[in-house]
Amino acid sequence: MVAIASSLSASLNQTGAASAAPAGSRPAPASNAAPTNRSGSVTLGQTGASPVYTLAQLSPSYAWQRASSDAISSHLAGNVLTTSLGSRFAGLGAAMLERFRTDASDYSQSVIAVGPNAAAGEASGTSDIGDSRFQAPATNEVGLTLNLRSGATVTVTLGSDRDRLAVRVAVTDGTLTAADREALAGLSNAFQTALDALGEVPPRLDLGNLLDTDPKVIASVNLHATIDAGQNKTQSIDFAADDRQRTVTVRGPAGDIDVKVDMANAATLGSAAQQASAIQHYLRQFDAAKSRGQADPALMAMFKDAFATLHGHRDGSGASGAGGIRAAGSNIQLSVADRGMMTGLGDFDASITQAAVASNPMRSDEVDSFAYQASQHTQIMGSSSDDRNVHQRQTSKLDASFHRSLFNDTPLMLSESRYSQNYIYEQIHDTASSDMRLAYADGALVEATVTQAADQSRRVQKYELGHLESDVTDPSSKSRTFDVLGMIQEAVRNDTMHRVDDDLQRDDILSRMHDSVLLRASAAQLAS
Repeated sequence: MVAIASSLSASLNQTGAASAAPAGSRPAPASNAAPTNRSGSVTLGQTGASPVYTLAQLSPSYAWQRASSDAISSHLAGNVLTTSLGSRFAGLGAAMLERFRTDASDYSQSVIAVGPNAAAGEASGTSDIGDSRFQAPATNEVGLTLNLRSGATVTVTLGSDRDRLAVRVAVTDGTLTAADREALAGLSNAFQTALDALGEVPPRLDLGNLLDTDPKVIASVNLHATIDAGQNKTQSIDFAADDRQRTVTVRGPAGDIDVKVDMANAATLGSAAQQASAIQHYLRQFDAAKSRGQADPALMAMFKDAFATLHGHRDGSGASGAGGIRAAGSNIQLSVADRGMMTGLGDFDASITQAAVASNPMRSDEVDSFAYQASQHTQIMGSSSDDRNVHQRQTSKLDASFHRSLFNDTPLMLSESRYSQNYIYEQIHDTASSDMRLAYADGALVEATVTQAADQSRRVQKYELGHLESDVTDPSSKSRTFDVLGMIQEAVRNDTMHRVDDDLQRDDILSRMHDSVLLRASAAQLAS
């Protein structure tokens, strides 16, 4: 018989001081309390001697990279006892950036579970831990890199494994100024918000506050995250923002996301209200595509977050009432009225591609898939502002296929049995475009048009007991053109008393065209 006495006292104190141990030394004991009141025995069926073990002897101890009782070590001491990624990183990101208010040096700390009860594959004692193990790449890792105008680069990294929690700060290529340190500390809450979202299940993007930086101090922001997605698969997330562009890239078992927004050309920007209206319009278009193509909700939510984030937090260079804004690399100046004929957003390319799945064992050519793309590109040409041409084109494309049950009250469970083969297989192929054109000659408006088109196709195949019962393709197509110049000329003709100056009449109509130029992805929307 073997009797085991158990102690339920904490394995690490919350300050990190008493439990910290230098690398290579004896790990902090799981508990210093005597197991006097909370013990019990378990009979395992053996006979003979009955050795007694405390729970502390069988539970992990913790080895530290270095002994310290600083604020970050205190967070590590508490967080290493938790299991979820969100709780592992709780408060750590903010603490690491807040540290710059008082300390601008490099920093490194790590804690590892060791001992006889460590999980499989974990260290069994401090003799098994080399210095490199404390800061080795982690299964879950988030790195934030900030390039400063002063020339210095700051990288903050957090890593979490099953048995280990590690952090480090590196300052390279320069020395931090007081303004640098204040700007870094000012991002503490933004970084923690991003970490909290990435730690959710499924991960979520909340990166917008990382764009609220002082552009005179911080030149660029980059975040790279690698997250354990289970079944030996990972999801990577990359976010980058500087003066020229903003990007989000996601790669993972569920699918891929790519969003890129041009930052160089402020001439395309509208007022804050115009930008917000356009963002919400596109988010509704994404929801419609998700519903029509049966997209993965979590992946689409991440795509929408990326799109809204990269288009948000822009300065007021395109604000309503401001003077003309010059196109990047050009002497051509656009008026506020010109921008009323545009979406108000920076040019962008956005795509989401869901991992294809062959879910029907009897027909491997039938796959569940979803791929959606949207873009905007603007050309501003001409010899001068009085002889300018503007063309802004928006496009979208949806390709999707999916299975659904033939009966609403019966879940779809496809197998190699023909009795499971009662289903509908749909294939979606949609394209849409919106083209806005403006042209001036000697300062006079000579062309102002908006042309929009939407082509949609839905193929529906119905199977009963594995037999194709019907195969129907339903196409729809619609286009429309707004002759805005004609609208302006008519308004001028109707104003027989010349109550409004002709140029003011023109600018008023142009500025009110914003809602009409936004992309419509369905024929029904164009018909309304």
